Amino acid sequence: MLAPGQQPVAPAPADTVFRVTTSIVQVDAEVTDSKGNHITNLKPEDFEVTLDKKQQTITNFSYVNLDSPTINQAAMAAPAANGSTPVVRPSDVRRATVMLVDDLTMSFESMYYVRRALRNFVEHQMQPGDLVAIWQTGHANGVYQQLTTDKRVLHLAVDNLRCYMRNAEVRRETPLVGLSTLDMLIDELRDTGGRKAVVYFADGINGLGTGAYNLSSNHGPTFTSVDSPVMEAVRRLMDKANRAGAVIHTVDARGLQVVGLGGTRSLYESQIWLQEFAEHTGGLCMINSNGYSEMMQKVEEDQKGYYLIGFRAPEDLVTEGGAKKLRDHSIRLRVNGKGYHVRTRSSFRGQTDEAARAKPDTPEMQMGRAVYSLYSATGIHMRLTPQYTLTADGKPVVHNLLYIDLRDVPFHADASGTLQAELDLMVTAQAYESEAVSRSHHLAIHGDSAQVKEFQEQGLVFAMDVPVKHAGPYQIRSAVRDSSSGTLGSAGQYLEIPDVKKEHIALTTPRIAASLPAAPHDVSQALREFHAGGQVSFAFLISTDKDGQGAGQPVPLDAHVELYRDNKSIVSSPVPVVPVTGESARAVKGVLKLNEAVSPGQYYFKATVVDAAVKPPRTATAWADFQVVP
Repeated sequence: MLAPGQQPVAPAPADTVFRVTTSIVQVDAEVTDSKGNHITNLKPEDFEVTLDKKQQTITNFSYVNLDSPTINQAAMAAPAANGSTPVVRPSDVRRATVMLVDDLTMSFESMYYVRRALRNFVEHQMQPGDLVAIWQTGHANGVYQQLTTDKRVLHLAVDNLRCYMRNAEVRRETPLVGLSTLDMLIDELRDTGGRKAVVYFADGINGLGTGAYNLSSNHGPTFTSVDSPVMEAVRRLMDKANRAGAVIHTVDARGLQVVGLGGTRSLYESQIWLQEFAEHTGGLCMINSNGYSEMMQKVEEDQKGYYLIGFRAPEDLVTEGGAKKLRDHSIRLRVNGKGYHVRTRSSFRGQTDEAARAKPDTPEMQMGRAVYSLYSATGIHMRLTPQYTLTADGKPVVHNLLYIDLRDVPFHADASGTLQAELDLMVTAQAYESEAVSRSHHLAIHGDSAQVKEFQEQGLVFAMDVPVKHAGPYQIRSAVRDSSSGTLGSAGQYLEIPDVKKEHIALTTPRIAASLPAAPHDVSQALREFHAGGQVSFAFLISTDKDGQGAGQPVPLDAHVELYRDNKSIVSSPVPVVPVTGESARAVKGVLKLNEAVSPGQYYFKATVVDAAVKPPRTATAWADFQVVP
């Protein structure tokens, strides 16, 4: 070990948490005292590291401090306009937390306590700058899966958590869908910078079979005694989590258990793998306890910082992928002195990070991953403007305006000299507990050099409609892929589809543009960018639960529109409501003039309609945001 006066120790790079190369192995570690307080002032000579029980010399060392509300500021530096999901750049993330709720295994009681703990975490324990996402095993994760700082979105996610009402025996026999989802999540986190926390809630982990672990091990349960395809998959998953810099914290959602005669072993077997995942990735494990909120507080504190410690790599590392048999290397890390507790990754597989990387996906898989990813792809810059509206026969539909920056798309000349590019587009609309509704389109663009230059200067606006079956919150996600280069772009936005039957009155999303009806090439309706001195044209439809119910006078309605800046109303104006020819709905349309003195920035258009003919009056509102640009 290094002693004072020996060769200096290089600082460990903070952009990569865990790494294995032919020259170095780098691990992250948390050190706490007997009271659970984090120790941040240790030096290399305070640590002892062993690899496969052989003492190692520390060659790289540093402490990474993440305890700052601006820690993820660089990742959020380029927010998308127009209400779209903020663009999070994966490589600039430094602190992120994903809650993975195994709703396939949970009982109703377990889900109740998990929801309560997560509500408390979002409301009281989540710190400014935290990027958080909610994932589930039993539902497609398109609605709430993206990392966000928006507590409103996270509260919606928690409120919509549900368990599958199955009997206990069926839940115990459920295939390992939770671990499959965890595997997908780790893939998503691989290119994310910094250290990531995954909190896995489950009613234990079953299905690995009895005898898959050594109950008599002096170091607790271990899976090293069994060689099977299932165990190999588990080993790879743990190793993948380590290489992704993900720390897996596990929670037995059943809490404190009272078991009858003969039930102790069954309970113990279901908790072994919760302990294993935490042990091998440096995480915390909560079993046989009702301290859900205390656990979440520990996870939050765990994200405040960590040590990075590097040492020489073993000589027998595999440097190419595809090896069938890999050696597992064990890591032990301790701090000299009494009262210290160290958590770090306990093992890694004997191959370099490059060899461990998965092979590239097919184009179809790339598009799917872009649509459902934690992040927005920015290889091709795009904007998504989803608008809830009604078809001619009154059916709800999401009208999606896609703006694509063609400066990011390469054009190639064909045999005749015509420049062309081909794009694949996809839009999905997904609500909770519903299958995603998707629409795809292959688009070919061609022209001479002058036309292509005009395309690149103006950008491309393309409309795709996606029907929706019911009211509620949706996440609308879109992706574009250049067919020649494979470059991707994606965007997303949450959209609330109003429930006319429940609320009695509803508005479609206000459509705003420089002028309406907008020309097909008018990008203002997709970008929602306007200049001071110009105008904002708007239009929206109104529907009530009394529309189309026979003859008689239509329900009298009052409408007005407002412009907001910094949560303050700066313009308010009444507007007339007129019938729509051939439709049961009514329309509101008009023009707002932007004063020359209007400063650049983010503005909000608010529409309000009141049905004063009933007591109490019924009110519906709808919003659209836009930017005033220099």
